[in-house]
Amino acid sequence: MASPGRAPSPGPPPPPEALLAAAAAGLCLSPGAGGDRAAPPGASPGQPRGHDPLEQELAALGLPPGGGPRALGGLLHLYREAAAGGARRERELRGLRQRLGGLQAHVAACARAMAAARDEAEWLREQNRHLWVLLAAERAQGSRRGSTQHGPAAQPRRQPGEGTAPHRPRRPATELPSAVPRGGARAAGRAPRTAQRQQGARRGSEPPGPPRPPPAPQGDPDLEQELQRLREEVAAGREVIALQHRCLQEAMAAALGTPPGPPPGLDEERGRLRRLRGALARERRTFTEAAERLAWEWEQFEAERAALLQQHLLSAPEMWGTPEPWGTLEPWGAPQLGGSPELGGAPEPWGSPEPRP
Repeated sequence: MASPGRAPSPGPPPPPEALLAAAAAGLCLSPGAGGDRAAPPGASPGQPRGHDPLEQELAALGLPPGGGPRALGGLLHLYREAAAGGARRERELRGLRQRLGGLQAHVAACARAMAAARDEAEWLREQNRHLWVLLAAERAQGSRRGSTQHGPAAQPRRQPGEGTAPHRPRRPATELPSAVPRGGARAAGRAPRTAQRQQGARRGSEPPGPPRPPPAPQGDPDLEQELQRLREEVAAGREVIALQHRCLQEAMAAALGTPPGPPPGLDEERGRLRRLRGALARERRTFTEAAERLAWEWEQFEAERAALLQQHLLSAPEMWGTPEPWGTLEPWGAPQLGGSPELGGAPEPWGSPEPRP
């Protein structure tokens, strides 16, 4: 075991009990123990030792009096260990408080979500109960309407003086004899009216529950129309939900940077535009070549025309001071051929003077 006066090892610090034992051993083994220790500086010779702060600390810790620098070193080491342990505990408590705050916020969010789900479930339960009540009322109204339409009260009453046929008294109902005597009871296949009324009252008083709904009465047009309307609303709601889901997927794809796939027919349209562009480029090239060839041919034609005019002018006679016998020159300098048969003109009339050579 290391002495309390030495520097602590880089390993884990010893427990406080070991440090206290080391301090006690240092106090007991100090050379000044037993009354031979010198008085501390600044204390009078006649002052009792109980007023020394070190002695008071040792007495508070329950250690025997006396000691020296080793006891002071042990106390300082204990103080440092206690201070470091307090700081470490404060850090641990701070981290635990932070974790507790996060957990409390999560628990509060879960509680709010549970309350919202509970409220929604209660609202759905109320809506279900309301729909059951409406369905029962519709059924009762349809039954009453059918009974009033097909019952005797639905027939219009005849006035006393209405009609020409005389009033005929009703004949009494004919009782057909039955092979099986019933003794005043109803048929075996039919329940008594009292039991039917009680059963209907029980069905009306029972609270609506989660079991399957009763079958819809046959031949009730209002209820059928209502069910059809509800089916159409459900189908429309599903279509709206599908559209919202598609819009959400497109928005998510746009947000994530993944562009949606190309629409159908885009590749064919691109190919058609590429072919049209190539055909237009070929047409432009052909037109350019034709224009260049036409310009070259026009230049050749102008050159040949100029050569012909020059040759004709050089081969013509002198026409300075004398009029031309065969005509006048054209505006661009070429002579107009007159009536010379050699030059392709009309023949001159008889008796005209011959032209000079």
